[in-house]
Amino acid sequence: MARKLSFGLLFIFLALLIFLSFFNRFQTDDFGLAHSVMQNGNWESFKETYLHWSGRYFSFFLAKNTSLLFYDFDFYPVFAPIFSIFFLIFAFRALLKTYFPEANNSLLKAVALASLYFLLTVNLGEHLYWSSAAKIYFFPFIYYLFFLVFLKKMQENNKNSSLLLLIILSFAIIGSNEIAAAMLIATIFLSFIQKKEKYSFILLGVSSIFFAAAFFAPGNFERMGDGGVTPLKRLTSGILLFGSLHVLAFVKGIVLLPIIHVIFEKELLKFSKDNKTLLFWLIPLTGILLISVLGASDERVTDAFLFFFVFLLSVFILRFKNLKKLAPISLLIILFPALSLPPYKEQFFTFNFHYYDAISDIVSCKMPQFKKEMQQREILLKNSKEDSVVLPKISYQPKTLYFSEIPDAGNKTFVNKQLEDFFDLKNVVTEKK
Repeated sequence: MARKLSFGLLFIFLALLIFLSFFNRFQTDDFGLAHSVMQNGNWESFKETYLHWSGRYFSFFLAKNTSLLFYDFDFYPVFAPIFSIFFLIFAFRALLKTYFPEANNSLLKAVALASLYFLLTVNLGEHLYWSSAAKIYFFPFIYYLFFLVFLKKMQENNKNSSLLLLIILSFAIIGSNEIAAAMLIATIFLSFIQKKEKYSFILLGVSSIFFAAAFFAPGNFERMGDGGVTPLKRLTSGILLFGSLHVLAFVKGIVLLPIIHVIFEKELLKFSKDNKTLLFWLIPLTGILLISVLGASDERVTDAFLFFFVFLLSVFILRFKNLKKLAPISLLIILFPALSLPPYKEQFFTFNFHYYDAISDIVSCKMPQFKKEMQQREILLKNSKEDSVVLPKISYQPKTLYFSEIPDAGNKTFVNKQLEDFFDLKNVVTEKK
């Protein structure tokens, strides 16, 4: 009964996320990144980003060009998150079929894993629905899953085709964001230590070149300048992040563990007996440490290793057989509204499984109005004959989708600037309240 109920609620959660995708729109950086290519072309845009902003050569290229190419296609903001969800399910199924070939219902379990992943995300809107952020933070996790699949195949078959795919995936992962890059390099290094084959040496060498190109980009150092932060403050911030990330992961993990044990007990048992494989699940913990050292308080970078952290925790406490009996309680808790602890501005101190927010957005019956107002706003900006445009505020701000309201004239930010550049206007603001 608990197993069927778990599958049912996890499936419904994914269905809610897919339904909400039909109201999604382009946001903030989507316009700014698209304009960068419109104005300068791909090569000059790449140089500007690499030299002055970030070494994320692959994810920024993908984000810029999808935003530019598909802006006039109204279906793309709807299609992108739906595609991402199914892309994740496909990756999880490939992972299950590779590491647990004897497992039954691999597709259903892949759907459950995808749902659990989204339940664990810190900021679901930015992670899934914001087109640009998804390319930078969400897609690398999917690439990483495929990397684990082909690494296993390479270890078993030692085929050149698998090595080529691993190199391509390394290029994409390392060029997407720094935390994913660190996780990958740690995984490759561990693989090299375990099995000093020719392929592992080649993979480590090539990936190290990619990592150096991404990590030592001039733009990284320019963007992450000191900014007046004292060493003591940076250390204090790092310790706070390190602790809060572990608390967040542990609490969310404790809630989800009974559900995970109900669905994946056989897989966890097999995994707990394979010490070599288990080591790979320790790799994402380097992500927590790296974020803490760098003081990167952006919650979008946390989701990949939070997922692995929770499943590693599931393996470690597998001996508690009665845990499965608590699954109904866990299923009830994931339906609760978000709980925020001080300081409230930090997402790391918010325990939110997003289920309540998704239901709330749909039950409000205001999502069609949100989409209509957003479309009207875009049409007005696109067809305006005036250089200055004052837009009405959006009447309903979704809790699940990513949305950043355009500031008024007295509080202009980069959001105004990006829209002004993209639509070739001098002034874009919203009405004052």
